[in-house]
Amino acid sequence: MKNSIFVVFFLAAWCTSCKKQETQRAPTKQEIKQKVDSILTVKTLEVETAGKTDLKHRLRIEVKVKADSIVNAHLAAKAHPKDSVKEKLNK
Repeated sequence: MKNSIFVVFFLAAWCTSCKKQETQRAPTKQEIKQKVDSILTVKTLEVETAGKTDLKHRLRIEVKVKADSIVNAHLAAKAHPKDSVKEKLNK
């Protein structure tokens, strides 16, 4: 019984080891171009999505600061009409 199991395993191992090795062929230029195009399409979409998300996040933060500084400058100009923006630029 042990011998027959050993023989079966040995024959199975021998048959699979004698299997013809498949050779890999070099990809054609067209296949390489298709692969590169598909990768670039995916990566481009990822970068655009990340950029849009980052822009939305930065706009929420930076626009408020810019608007506050513009309002403060306008209020300061109203408070001191002699110190106009043109005069400050000429200094």
